[in-house]
Amino acid sequence: MWPMLPYMLGAWVLECIFHSSTFLAYNLWKRKTEEEMRRKKQQREKQQKEQKMREVLQVEERHRNADASFRYWKQKKEQALREQIKRSRRAKELAMETRARMRDNQLYESNHAFMEWLDMIEERLHLQNLLDEKHKCSKHPPRELI
Repeated sequence: MWPMLPYMLGAWVLECIFHSSTFLAYNLWKRKTEEEMRRKKQQREKQQKEQKMREVLQVEERHRNADASFRYWKQKKEQALREQIKRSRRAKELAMETRARMRDNQLYESNHAFMEWLDMIEERLHLQNLLDEKHKCSKHPPRELI
């Protein structure tokens, strides 16, 4: 057995070397795998952060767009309201002018009719006076026209 000892030791050494190299290889593989997993996890977290930032930026952009859209809508409504107020004021002014013209026309027409009525009464009074004078001379009683 002693003469086989160097061979046995060599086999044992080779086996130890094999086992230690296997252990080292396993540890190396384990470290590489863990490092790769850590890198993948960091990359995934980085991508998630970037995705979250993109989503936040998209939400902010939508809010800005919504605010701008609302401001545009509000300005448009205010402009339409101002135009409507302007049109209603103009219509009111035209109505007031028309009413004033109609009132002036009615006043003129009523004054004119009143003047014609006065002229007619004056003519009747004049005719009445003429008849009265004529009947003063006659025996018949005077007739009233009015």
